[in-house]
Amino acid sequence: MNKTIKLATLKEKLGWNNLNIIEPVNGYTDSYTTYKKDNKPTFVEPFFSLQSGSLEDKIDMLLISAVGAAGKTQLSEYLSLQTGSPILDLAKHEPVGGYSFTGLLSRRYNYQEILSRIKEGKQLIIIDGLDEGLMKVTRDAFFSFINDIMQFAQNNTPNTTIVLLGRTLVMGEVASHLKSNNFNAPLLKIEPFTEEQAEEFLYKKVIGANKVRYTKPYQDVIKYLINSIKGFFKNQGELDKATFNNFIGYAPVLDAIAELLKGNSNYHALLKELESEQYTNVNLLIHLLEKILKREQNKVRNAVIAKLLEDYPIEQREFLDKVVYSGDDQDCFPFVSGKNIRQHIMTMNHFR
Repeated sequence: MNKTIKLATLKEKLGWNNLNIIEPVNGYTDSYTTYKKDNKPTFVEPFFSLQSGSLEDKIDMLLISAVGAAGKTQLSEYLSLQTGSPILDLAKHEPVGGYSFTGLLSRRYNYQEILSRIKEGKQLIIIDGLDEGLMKVTRDAFFSFINDIMQFAQNNTPNTTIVLLGRTLVMGEVASHLKSNNFNAPLLKIEPFTEEQAEEFLYKKVIGANKVRYTKPYQDVIKYLINSIKGFFKNQGELDKATFNNFIGYAPVLDAIAELLKGNSNYHALLKELESEQYTNVNLLIHLLEKILKREQNKVRNAVIAKLLEDYPIEQREFLDKVVYSGDDQDCFPFVSGKNIRQHIMTMNHFR
């Protein structure tokens, strides 16, 4: 089993205390962002596991992977917030290729200044959304972009100056590419939250600065929700224990729970409703899954469907957009509706 790695280890490798804010000299692109102290994101420090490479040797580049919606963007925002380091978001940025990175640095910042800071290990550059960057271009163009980054990655200090984040598959390919070019670029994976981290996440999302809402009814309803989800996976050995940990530690699940709690200020009444016969473990799971699927549906609609339909007349775009997610009739996406989710879960329970 991989050893758990804490964020403190990453801070050490990044030379956390030597990093300073660098201000852009122009507003060339809004895909480069630096988060300021006054817009602190809700953040729970995750744990990581080492997938490849070594953290013991000098690190040329740090790679961080995760499944979708597992906290990559929140992590990049936190790193930027704490260090004043810029984030290049490839989800927002135009298609990349050879010398895109060099060109962007030279247009956005005083090039000689930022180059000097990178070589001295005093400047961190965060690049997020590598999977979305790859989707926009050919593989050759994408890896030409990676090659351009590589020339900035090696410096004369123990600190790494480049952090890349993306989904699991593309980050594995980037890791292999860097290894073949003799770069030490350890690949870390963001692990699902533990149960304790999940409770901390919910506290920050729901309670925040409003400490008066942190009452016994709130604690009772949190305990009930977690135990209800745990009850669905119980008595199935280590496999379902791991499934529960992955499920309760998945940020979209927790976002769905937080939304449920934010919409009900009377936690005592909410708990009574949840305890009623109308809200069994299965119903609760369906409720959470429907919210997660709606989130993913909107992401696909905005990132993919809109692009596919942009050349159609407006009437056809509206019609086709509805057809893509037509609820119970969408057999090729069996989890797209509450009816099909319920049917699948009931089938699972039947075979238990």
